[in-house]
Amino acid sequence: MMTTPSYRDRWGYLPAVLVTVVEAAGDEVMLRLVSACRGREITVPARDDHVESSVLGQAIADPVAAYAVVHALRAQGYSRVAVPMLGHAWALQRRRHIEQLRRDGATIAAIAQRVGMTERGVWAALARARAARPDSRQLTLFGD
Repeated sequence: MMTTPSYRDRWGYLPAVLVTVVEAAGDEVMLRLVSACRGREITVPARDDHVESSVLGQAIADPVAAYAVVHALRAQGYSRVAVPMLGHAWALQRRRHIEQLRRDGATIAAIAQRVGMTERGVWAALARARAARPDSRQLTLFGD
């Protein structure tokens, strides 16, 4: 039996339109769409020959994934889509990306340039990530 992945575990709350995108083409495609179009209302192409030249197709930048997303959105009845800003989930994903780059040995300056932040912002994101992790030296109150 196949289990449905928990979007809440990875992203917290996701609007229905983004759940449709994730189910059709995956997390990476959803991130590309949000990165390019967040806060905008875009048209879902009515014809297949317009998918690649559409705003949605250009934002996704992968023809196969773009067709999958367009067909899934059409099946859900969408003709226009308001792409959410994804504030909290976007920040969480960016922080995870920063942590991964740092673990891979990237310098703070390189990370800042890659993710489009200041060096100070990268340091702050790493500090927030460190603060969010439980201290391994801390004992639990009730035991496991």
